[in-house]
Parts: sequence; C-alpha cells; structure tokens
Amino acid sequence: MGESTQELIRKGSSGDSVRTWQKFLLKENFYYGVIDGNFGAKTEAATKLIQKQNGLGEDGIVGPKTWALMLFEGKLLQEVDFENAAREIGCEIDTVKTVCEVEAPRGGFLSDGRPVILFEAHKFHKHTNGKYDNEYPNISSKVWNKSLYFGEEKEYKRLEIAKNLDKAAAYKSASWGKFQILGENFRECGFTNVFSFVDAMIESEGQHLSAFVKFVKAKGLVQSLIDKNWEAFARGYNGPGYEKNSYHIKMEEAYNKLKNKI
Repeated sequence: MGESTQELIRKGSSGDSVRTWQKFLLKENFYYGVIDGNFGAKTEAATKLIQKQNGLGEDGIVGPKTWALMLFEGKLLQEVDFENAAREIGCEIDTVKTVCEVEAPRGGFLSDGRPVILFEAHKFHKHTNGKYDNEYPNISSKVWNKSLYFGEEKEYKRLEIAKNLDKAAAYKSASWGKFQILGENFRECGFTNVFSFVDAMIESEGQHLSAFVKFVKAKGLVQSLIDKNWEAFARGYNGPGYEKNSYHIKMEEAYNKLKNKI
C-alpha cells in the first residue's frame, strides 16, 4: 500500500484514497456504486459490511486495521463460498458461518497477512515425546494450559521457537486459519504432509474452507452439522475438552445470533 491509502477516511471524505478504497470494495463484491472518490452512504454501508465479515468494529471508518484488508485481496471468503460449502456438506449456510464465528471471530488472517494461529503446547509435547518439556515449558507441556497462550500475532513467537526445535511437530501443534484446524489433521484435510497444509493455510480463506469441508467429512461430523447438534459436533471437532471450554454453548449462541433468534 502507498502512503495515500494510510489516510483515515470516513463518510464525507473525498479524494484518491477514497477512490482506491471503493475499487477494493468493488473487487471484493461489497460495493456496487460509482468509483467517484466521494465517501457517501453506499461506501459507508459497504465498509461496515466488510468490517463485520472480518470481525472489525463496524464503525464505517477506514483506519489502519480496515486498510489492512487490502492485503487480503482475493484471499477472503465471499457469500458464494459459504453457499457452495453448505451445499457440499448438506447443511445450512449459517451452520458453516457459526463455526467461523466461534473459532476465528476476527477472520482467518492477522492484519499483517499471516493466517491466525493458536499454538498448543500439549500437542507439541505429544509430537516430540515430551523431550522439550523441561527446557521449553512454555512451548511443550504434558497437559493443556490456557495460560501459555500469547494470543494474536504473539502466537508466532511461540511457533518460531518450536520450529527451531522440530518444524514438522511445530506445524502439527498449531491450529490454523478461519476454522482453526490443527496441523496434525492435515491428512483428514486432504494433504499428504503438514507442510503442504500450512502452505494452503497461508494462501487464502478459500483453502481454509476447503480443508474444513474435507475435515468434517473425514471425521464423520456431517450429520451433527445438518442436525445442528452442537454438542456432538464440538465433541468431534474440538476434542474432549470441548465441554470445559463451552464450545457447544458458544456455537449454539452464535448460530442463534446469526438466525436473529435472540
């Protein structure tokens, strides 16, 4: 992005920065107005819509985090992608969106363009037979420990340390993208190795969605999605700790909000 696109723009703004933003919204199918460089009601509405889809504050103001969406041009999911995935699974569109809402409410990518990850120390322990537990207790732990999470982009600091110890194990021990699928499940997602899985996660949310559909089928979770049996789905998708983390409750609540039931 050039300097001009870092300018804060909002309703009432005008000029090249607004024109650049309108072109981006048009390409991403959020804006259907004229590319005139004037930030009016249509541009504001389109801005709020793309902010909502990517878990940003829906204020209609294009600041640094909203400008950063241009890093993801062609990488973000569109409504038709959700429609196609739901059709392939045989479930409602909002059912697929529900999983996104719970797993990665801010979207599949960080503002710097890297996929969202969460590094799991207990998985790294598993994939390295615990040999790094003593020297790297924040990276390798026999039991799940929520306090080890750094969150957001800081998770990559943990991943980098783990990669220097065992790259394959590190990738297998992180959950990736818009559906937060663990790297250890690369085969269920249709990949021959974890490295090709990670490459796909870096590529686009479309790859995240494709992996999700294959994973759901491989794990026998199709019917639970069709039935919206969130407890059964969370048990299979999130593992035995689903109840402790209330994943089934969060999914039911997220689904109800999407359906405007509450």
